[in-house]
Amino acid sequence: MTVTHRQLAERVEAGLCVLGTARQAAWLMPASDPAERLHLVLASGARVVLAGRDTAGDAQALVGFVDRQRITHIQATPEEWRELLAAGFDNYAVTALVSGGSLSPDLVEELLDRTQRLIAVQGVRYEELDGFPKPAGALR
Repeated sequence: MTVTHRQLAERVEAGLCVLGTARQAAWLMPASDPAERLHLVLASGARVVLAGRDTAGDAQALVGFVDRQRITHIQATPEEWRELLAAGFDNYAVTALVSGGSLSPDLVEELLDRTQRLIAVQGVRYEELDGFPKPAGALR
């Protein structure tokens, strides 16, 4: 497969628009995140922040870490989001990205109440959620 510079640039620009990332953004990213998303973040000039193993494994510590590091974007699985919410996560400055599982209506509602934006991630496709449900054809 051959990808031209123009195709790559268009893909990066489209991803940046959907994700709403900019130079002032700070992404908390799992080490397993696809390289394409990392490239999108770095292309925007945003910071990539990795939590240490102890912090990443402790939802309450991670909530404090997010606040201290001024994180603006977090990608996590539905189960990880439930753990963060149970630990008191409530940060309207954060864009929540959810991947690796299905979103229940109650989780969507709670994330919409406690974050700035909610984006469902399926591979390298994104769907901004502003309520539930969205038609499958709405994926970007």
